[in-house]
Amino acid sequence: MKKLFFISMLICNLSYAGEPKITPILKGQEAPYEGVLLNKDAAISLKVEIDTSSEKCNILINKEKDIQVANCDYQKSILINQCEREKSDLNTRITTVSKELDLYKQKVKEEQSRSSSEFWNGTFIGAAGGVLVTSIVGLGIYIFR
Repeated sequence: MKKLFFISMLICNLSYAGEPKITPILKGQEAPYEGVLLNKDAAISLKVEIDTSSEKCNILINKEKDIQVANCDYQKSILINQCEREKSDLNTRITTVSKELDLYKQKVKEEQSRSSSEFWNGTFIGAAGGVLVTSIVGLGIYIFR
């Protein structure tokens, strides 16, 4: 907090000042103009802070970017898994419906085959019965005549 106040005071003073000036003074010497006095440690600390601020900013940006990329990758994996699960469900349904269709086709063939064989069996039995009855009647007429 102390640094923030110090930097804001420095920036405010710089904004009202004309051209920035750095003038070294010795202990006991009067300052040649109004401003903020820094000792060497404070000046070095300020210089380090200024020099590293861009790198700190890049680190924070990269960290946030990495967090967002990880979040997007996570969401992507969730959606991919959901699509794969739905695809699997649909393939299972297709297989089931295909098997049911094959069973219906087989039943239709059996019905057609049975209907056809029943027709021919009925026709054969009817024709054979007709021949038999005619033969018996003919024999009866021959015998009893």
